Amino acid sequence: MSASSPVSGPASDKNGAPDLSIIKGLSACLFDAALPGEIEGLDAAARTAITGYMADVARIRAPDMPMIQIDPLSEGGREKRLRLAIIGEDKPFLVDSTAAAVTAAGIDIHRLLHPIVDVDRDADGRLLAVTEVTTGVASAPGTIRESMIYMEIDQLGAKARATLLDSLAVVLNDVRCAVADWQAMLGLLKSSIRALADNPPPIAPHRTAEAMAFLEWLAADNFTLLGARQYRLDGDLDDPAMQPASDVALGILRDPDYPVWTGIRGASDTPRALKALLASAEPLLITRAGAVVNVHRRVNGDLIAVKGFDRQGRVVSETRFIGLYTSAALGTSPRQVPLLRRKVGEIIDALGYGESGHTGKALVHVLESFPRMELFEASPAELQAMALGLLSLLDRPRPKLFARADPFGRFVSVLVFVPRDAYTSRLREAVGQMLAQELQGRIARYEVELRAEGLARVHYVVDVADAAGFGAGQEASLDRRLSQLVRGWEEDLEVALAEVAGPARATRLAISHGRAFSASYRAQHQPAEAAADILALSGLSDDSDRAVRLLPGRHSGQVRLKIYRLGRIIPLSEAVPVLENFGLKV
Repeated sequence: MSASSPVSGPASDKNGAPDLSIIKGLSACLFDAALPGEIEGLDAAARTAITGYMADVARIRAPDMPMIQIDPLSEGGREKRLRLAIIGEDKPFLVDSTAAAVTAAGIDIHRLLHPIVDVDRDADGRLLAVTEVTTGVASAPGTIRESMIYMEIDQLGAKARATLLDSLAVVLNDVRCAVADWQAMLGLLKSSIRALADNPPPIAPHRTAEAMAFLEWLAADNFTLLGARQYRLDGDLDDPAMQPASDVALGILRDPDYPVWTGIRGASDTPRALKALLASAEPLLITRAGAVVNVHRRVNGDLIAVKGFDRQGRVVSETRFIGLYTSAALGTSPRQVPLLRRKVGEIIDALGYGESGHTGKALVHVLESFPRMELFEASPAELQAMALGLLSLLDRPRPKLFARADPFGRFVSVLVFVPRDAYTSRLREAVGQMLAQELQGRIARYEVELRAEGLARVHYVVDVADAAGFGAGQEASLDRRLSQLVRGWEEDLEVALAEVAGPARATRLAISHGRAFSASYRAQHQPAEAAADILALSGLSDDSDRAVRLLPGRHSGQVRLKIYRLGRIIPLSEAVPVLENFGLKV
């Protein structure tokens, strides 16, 4: 049984047998230039089966109508895997976008073939011929250049197959929109630059020039444009009733409900702080999109908002671009990127270290290796504070945490540094759990870098309900928690036990109980709390004994109840009725 979107049939002759010329041409396209690892273990029969399957899916295809089909793949009489075919007009980003959609669904890809072919089709879309593409040679008149993607993937149930088909259809539509509107989006970006020149914002001319230079840098193949939308801001931005109006929508932002800011569809997608930030005289807003883009790299998109001004210096429009910085752009020195070069230069000048000296060279290295997201989004004051903190870590590696709230209140960006020898995946998970717990959010993503100077860096982005209240006090608290996690939770536990049970007994209890606590428990509870739990447990003699502790709850009028016993966990079905009999609400 197959799942497809839409249905396809075999490329065949008038008698229903496969057209041998199509099979031969398609086989050469599939296998002759394939990577060795993708054809490993394929005998002649397997190659013939793959070729026949792809010819089957490609038999009839209407213009601008991609074919997506999933079918069982039998091996030795057993259906161990599925085979997935995606066929349509050739476009950039197809292979990486569709493969990312499959893996994002938690599905392993065991084989991937993706030839680009020239095909002849009749007026009904029926496949007549398949020809290998020669690099640098345009398609012959009347032929269509198509992408054929073949994957072997994990076995899935019917519901999961349908979900994957729907997801791939969305991805292909996003790719189509982004590619079709690319020139128009580039033109809109260039017109935004001209608009700033014609009606500059009421700021120093050199700052406007730097903003324009940054936009020109983006247009010079440093930014993959995926979507754009222009808004008219008619009225007072301070008026809650003022609603932006849009007549221009391109790429993935053709969708009027695309959840740019939070990744969640709905009116609440627009952050409360947006109007206030739009009202400022700064011509650009640069931030991370809340939405994970489907095109090219499946990551949160990069968001650039360009304001338009009237002759009185009032903000009258916003042109919003979503896309991805190119790999070359991310590898470019920040001292060669407009806006970033100004930030970096201001920090170097403010600190006064000569670039020829040891500290000056170290400072340049710190700034050069900073995550691009932080360089673009953090203020010069925030960057300067982080740079100074990092300078001391280079000569004396130790745990250190830097955190910054998103100006729109959507997330907290946290840079965690630990000695490289102390870094483990278990520690990374424990720190992530601690951050999620303390910030009452979720880890949206993290990036790990093991650095040459003896430090490991993990960049966490923690989505929160509202980051507006985050400040220096919370950052210091998180930094203390990090030190406890890295220094050794068991060491802190022994110190806490010594305070309540004496040094001799603390050592024995730490040895007998200290390693029994899970990473999740350690991330959520301080060693002092664990010490109290250990003392409660140590007073029990057998599984009939009980101990109880009442603790303050998170909210007024609430308490937390801990019940201790040896052996198996007390089932909630036993505990809850007893508590309710006391008039408590669980």
